[in-house]
Amino acid sequence: MDQKQIFAEKAGVSDETLNAFEAWHEALTRWNSRVNLVGRSTLDDFWIRHALDSIQVFQCAPEPGRWIDIGAGAGFPGIAVGIMQAAAMAGETHLVETNGKKSAFLREAVRETGARASVHAKRWQQVPAERFDVVTARAFAPMPDLLEAAFAFWGDGTIGVFPKGKGWREEMQAASRDWRFDAKPIPSITGDGAILVVTELRRE
Repeated sequence: MDQKQIFAEKAGVSDETLNAFEAWHEALTRWNSRVNLVGRSTLDDFWIRHALDSIQVFQCAPEPGRWIDIGAGAGFPGIAVGIMQAAAMAGETHLVETNGKKSAFLREAVRETGARASVHAKRWQQVPAERFDVVTARAFAPMPDLLEAAFAFWGDGTIGVFPKGKGWREEMQAASRDWRFDAKPIPSITGDGAILVVTELRRE
């Protein structure tokens, strides 16, 4: 079984949704030759390292809802979330990315995949502060800084869904100096890290 088949089985997606992920993979491969979106060696691992890793983030939320992905980069996990929202015909995702070339890629990825997503080519501080159902970010910043950014979009009932590497415990400890929050770590199915599902976020 190849990686694409493994992804389809573990993610439980339809053929139509699988085609959207394939379109994202093709766009990423095409753009990565001229814009540094991801390490070239990881393109061969797209289905597990990127797509499945992003899907597990989406699966941590109770419903599609309104998401914001801070520092969206190549769209992990935001594009995946938008694709799944399109499949559910519910929710929307806002992709925040300061880099102009990456933002241009995200716009094309949204068009080609049909993801329910919009792109904000600006810093998170420049995005109008409003409440989102879910805040996410992958490889954006250590937890203390990540929570500072997330708090700008926090409201009653908001959750944070943050994929973190094997140092997630140390990051949580560092964040607890300035923040109070509940966090449920969910073991990652694609590595030795965890998905941190954060609720009840407030300043110390």
